[in-house]
Amino acid sequence: MPGRITVVLAVATVLSLLHPGTAEIAASDRVKKIPSVELEIRALSETEPQRRALMLKADRPSRLRFKTAWEPVGDVAVVLTGRAETAGNDGARRVRLQAALSLPDGREIQASREALVKDRSTFLFELFRQDDRPFTLAIVAEISQSWEVTNVVTVGPPVRFEIEVIHVDGNTQTSLERNMLHTFENQTVRYEYRAGPDPADEALTLNLTPLRLIGDLVEIKVNIEGRLPGDNGMTVVAREENIVVSRGVTSPIDVTAGDPPAGYRFQVRAFF
Repeated sequence: MPGRITVVLAVATVLSLLHPGTAEIAASDRVKKIPSVELEIRALSETEPQRRALMLKADRPSRLRFKTAWEPVGDVAVVLTGRAETAGNDGARRVRLQAALSLPDGREIQASREALVKDRSTFLFELFRQDDRPFTLAIVAEISQSWEVTNVVTVGPPVRFEIEVIHVDGNTQTSLERNMLHTFENQTVRYEYRAGPDPADEALTLNLTPLRLIGDLVEIKVNIEGRLPGDNGMTVVAREENIVVSRGVTSPIDVTAGDPPAGYRFQVRAFF
């Protein structure tokens, strides 16, 4: 049974006119503190493991891509995606990692790892094992925080997205839910799906940003990230594209894997 859909409203700020006495408060509101976890990553298959850095923030996923030699398998490519979430009131962070390992013979290996980090922690992430030879990442995680200056937002015209979520299983399509999301031109609205709490469960995040309105047309930046079950285990999904749609016309956005395809279709209509 597919899981529930979580709707996260538009990431947008509506600024009203400020009186002179509120200028100092407005300036301080433009700086925000973001809890984060700094990762130092080494591939143990390397003769001299190279240090690679990845900063995980609570408000967005982060990604690291690299290639390395794995003897005697050959050159492999790694895509590591992660997020750090608050875990309790003691300042601990829960690190969730998804990895995609591309082998020289064309195979795509998917793996996931979760770790609880307090102050500074070290853990191993084994992505794959061949002939008793593991491909393992050694990860040092340290809790930190970063500060970001947020830009003053000029809000454009309002845009509404009607989204119908359809579960796809081969030739069978089942409508799960329909929602209306509200945002503004150049502001992002996010739609999240999670089948369950386990890192191996299906999960998708659909981000829609109406970039510009041209008469009855709207250009939309579509970003999709998450994971789906595949023929050989979990499949990591990560893609971004721009589409142009007409006002009120339904546009399908498919997120599927395998043959026959399994996954989801987002039916999107824009109103502005």
